[in-house]
This record gives sequence, structure tokens and C-alpha cells, in this order.
Amino acid sequence: MSSLVEVLSDPRPCPYGCHAKLDVEQRAQGIAAMMLFDDALRGWGYEPHYEPRAHGLFHEARMRNDPDFRGIPVRDNACIYTRLVGFAVHELIHGVVGEPGEANWGVPWGLPYGVPDDLPEGEEAEFLFPYNLAEACAWSGVKKLAAALFDIRWPLLTARDVGTYGFFGGNALVEVPPGFRAIPHWDRQIAPKAYYPQARALEAQAEAFMTDDVVAEWCEEIRGAAEVGASQRREDFPEPTSLARLEPRAPGRNEMCICGSGKKYKRCCGT
Repeated sequence: MSSLVEVLSDPRPCPYGCHAKLDVEQRAQGIAAMMLFDDALRGWGYEPHYEPRAHGLFHEARMRNDPDFRGIPVRDNACIYTRLVGFAVHELIHGVVGEPGEANWGVPWGLPYGVPDDLPEGEEAEFLFPYNLAEACAWSGVKKLAAALFDIRWPLLTARDVGTYGFFGGNALVEVPPGFRAIPHWDRQIAPKAYYPQARALEAQAEAFMTDDVVAEWCEEIRGAAEVGASQRREDFPEPTSLARLEPRAPGRNEMCICGSGKKYKRCCGT
């Protein structure tokens, strides 16, 4: 697995144009945020995975219902600023609202589209609610935590325009790991008119919960985890500004494509 410093030391052309849109000070701010994030995750006992295809490892662990997996996929393309920092802040919120040290922050692997086999029928929505709310916090709290923890005021990007929730009662079904049963749920793409109102209402609840005092407590907890992680590092991180000044480099033809497809660049975006 690539280390954070390796990723930051070899920036690639960003699909969002971050290098051109952000000045050196802002880019250094994002790199410093990623360093604290890396320390915090390791302080909580996780290994952040920065390869764009790391989500595949996470999915494999999910489908095994693996209680020992401690990897966190943090990246899905070449961006090392708005998208990568957005990922990082999202995961930090999962850390403070979840169970640090447990697989998948303590969220059962079958969620959000399944429930434990032994859960009585009729209790699915009630069971899913706290996990959905935690995801809503991690989704809608990115801007607020980034400002409080890192003083980042420039836009951070999330994967989509809405969080990933399991709303019981629709007609979509997906495969779930052993020990869980798939539940009929509302799919964001198939049934947006049913999904989005529930998602927006849930995110409004999350935003009401995330008061300044709550976010201040989160910052304290994250900094504490980062201190633990930093004490375990064998080497100091480079100075953020030195990395922020690096110019993006296009991948070689035989290197993995920067889009995260898993194909060589020459057979993907480099064609």
C-alpha cells in the first residue's frame, strides 16, 4: 500500500483542477490536514488506503463479514486536495460518531442495505436509523468540521450530492454478507422522488445535532487520536508547503490510470 507521503509527493493531474484553483497556502493547508488525518486513523488503529482501487479491498472484506479488517479506503481518483480532504473529513466524523478500533467504525458490514438475520421482522427501520444518522453527520458535516479542525474554508468535494442511506420500504435489493438478510429499500437512482426527501430530512436532523459545542468535542477527540498516531511514526512528515509546491505529473503509459479504473493509463484515459 502507498503511504500518504508517497501519494502527496507524486501529484497527478486532478480532475477538479485543484492545483490551478488553490494557491500554495491553501494546498499546504490541505496537505497538513491529510497528515493529521493519517495520524488520527493510525491512532485509532486503522490503516488508511490511498490507492484509487482500495474500495475493492473494502468491499471484499465487507462480503466476508470480516471482523478483523481495519483498512479504510480514502481515495477514488487522482485528486489530493478537494476530493481527498473531503474523503478524510468524512471518515474522521465516522470516527467520532462510531466505534473507533472496530471494523468499519463499528457499523455492521451488512448495512445499509441489510440487517442481521436474527433481527425481528418489522424492526428494520428502527435498527437502521442510528446508522443512517451517523452517515448523515459524516456526509453533511464535512464543511463544518473542516473549518473547525483545519480552518479550511475552500470547497471540499463529496462523492455525490447526497449520502448513502438504507431507507426500508422500497423495492431494491442488493447482495449482503453472510449473517445478514437483504432488505427492500429505496434506491437513490431508481426512486429519487422517494429517496431524496428522506435523505434531506435526515441530513437536516444531523445538521441540528452538530452544534458548535459538539464539533469542538469532535476536534478534541480527533487531535487526541492524532497525537497517538504521531507518536507511532518512525519519521516526521515533510513540511507541507514543500509538497504543495510540486507540479502535477501525468502518469506514464504503463502506470495505473489516475481515474481509478484499475487499467493501465495507455488503455484508459491516456488513449
